[in-house]
Amino acid sequence: MITRKLLAVCLLFFLSIPSSYALKCQKKGTSAINDSISITTTVAIMNAMPAGTVLWRQPVQDIEVECWVDLNGYPAENIYFYINPAQTNLGPDIEIGVTYAGKDYLYSSLTGGKLDIGWRVNGCPKGDTCGWYKESKKMTYSLFFSKKSPSGANKEGPLSPINNYRAFQFDGVGGVRPGGSYNLTVNGLNNFRYVPCTSTIGISPSTVNFGKISNVNAQIGATITSVPFSINEQRDCDASYGLNANLEPLNGTLSSTRDTLIPSNNTSVGISLIKADDQKAVKFREEFALIPTTTSRNNSRRFLARLQWMTAPKLGAFSAGAVLNIYYK
Repeated sequence: MITRKLLAVCLLFFLSIPSSYALKCQKKGTSAINDSISITTTVAIMNAMPAGTVLWRQPVQDIEVECWVDLNGYPAENIYFYINPAQTNLGPDIEIGVTYAGKDYLYSSLTGGKLDIGWRVNGCPKGDTCGWYKESKKMTYSLFFSKKSPSGANKEGPLSPINNYRAFQFDGVGGVRPGGSYNLTVNGLNNFRYVPCTSTIGISPSTVNFGKISNVNAQIGATITSVPFSINEQRDCDASYGLNANLEPLNGTLSSTRDTLIPSNNTSVGISLIKADDQKAVKFREEFALIPTTTSRNNSRRFLARLQWMTAPKLGAFSAGAVLNIYYK
């Protein structure tokens, strides 16, 4: 009787293993499973910021992973993007999210942090050699951290007690096997810190008007005109910090180099934003230094909005814009 009871318990345990434990992913070309990135500079946060404010956004990442079912007799698996796979509590003030296929997803908006990426790999039949054929997929994503707590009085100190944080893992429908499939850890969360200050941002002029333009002697790539504008910052304390920024297109598409905004209602022209001090174009969807670290309460950065021909001229008005996201450093 004792032997039978033990056998029954072991059999029950074997049958209760989730099918996701048969799945494995790795970074194609390197066989890497555990990956990491680091936040190396201080990110200054004002507690006056409302909940949902993006505090830090990772540059867009292109990755190719290969996955397979690695146990005999296990069926095909759907692969999911698990945010915060260890379900670590970062505290009341900060939350992780991911931008996937152009859409932002907060961890709290996904049941179990599980995001369906629409990918399914074949199973491993009994008697077969699992993993002899690995299925691969290219993906584009970007991690971000946002403020979770509502606006409040200014305060100082770290936003989270956690420093190194497993941000995501690719795994199957039943859950994650921590560290058993491709995952990424973010180091340096202790660099998110409250500062007792508030910054007010202004753009002057708030709307850039290129006026009437002529199509005489128009040449593709030629500059039509440039209009100056500035981004200004005022702060209410003498704390030492800087500002970084990120531009998101509005009512337009981007050139392949992401440095020219093409209005949706007239694709014959393109708009580039040029830093006046070094004449370099600002790339959209890429963080750049706006105001260097300073204790000054009044700061400004000058730019040029440069209009150029993208194709043969098309008659008609055009309009496009950009959303300016600010990050405190």
